[in-house]
Amino acid sequence: MEVALFCIQSRFLAFSRREKGDRIAVDEGYMKEYKKHKNGKLTGLSRVLRKNMTQEERKLWYCFLKKLSITINKQKVFGKYIADFYCAESMAVIEIDGSQHFDEKAECADRIRTEYFQSLGIKVFRYSNYDVNKNFDGVCEDIAEKLGIKL
Repeated sequence: MEVALFCIQSRFLAFSRREKGDRIAVDEGYMKEYKKHKNGKLTGLSRVLRKNMTQEERKLWYCFLKKLSITINKQKVFGKYIADFYCAESMAVIEIDGSQHFDEKAECADRIRTEYFQSLGIKVFRYSNYDVNKNFDGVCEDIAEKLGIKL
């Protein structure tokens, strides 16, 4: 997604370009918030994770998310966390959880992570690897509905 920044009365306003000439306001104060939650230490790791997605992430990306009419980012860094998928237009994170997420310690860590995203105004949608493998169409329909996309 291309982002154009304009300074209006000392506030930054970010616009994303959807089609030629169309601009949609994403968020006031975008640059301030972006810099606040950017973590350069995780940028290299997120790049590696983008190239080495799990089987379920790859399936969801290539068979569904990549084809949507809105922009979805893979392995997006927020503070000390990396989200599997992020949609700026809907302010939503999509997480695909493997079996390691279902023990007590990991569930606690996931709750803290979800609270962090929610503190930024980001909705979190979680799906298990099992769901992606056994109910792929249902997962895609649910994501589309939550993102406000008609299939």
